[in-house]
Amino acid sequence: MKNILLIEDDVSLSNGIKLSLLTPDNTIIQCFSMKEVRQIDIATVSLIILDINLPDGNGLDYLQELRKT
Repeated sequence: MKNILLIEDDVSLSNGIKLSLLTPDNTIIQCFSMKEVRQIDIATVSLIILDINLPDGNGLDYLQELRKT
């Protein structure tokens, strides 16, 4: 089973992406803000789909944080 973290603040777009990726082997974790993302145990995630412009942060800044760990 794969955990996919989907970070997208546009609900319609996020739901469309989720629908296209959803399979019996995939679990989609949707986050709509950086606040929500920071509550996720990133060690359990296999793939991240990341929006750049979020209402409470920048996706690129988050990516840089991840690369340091």
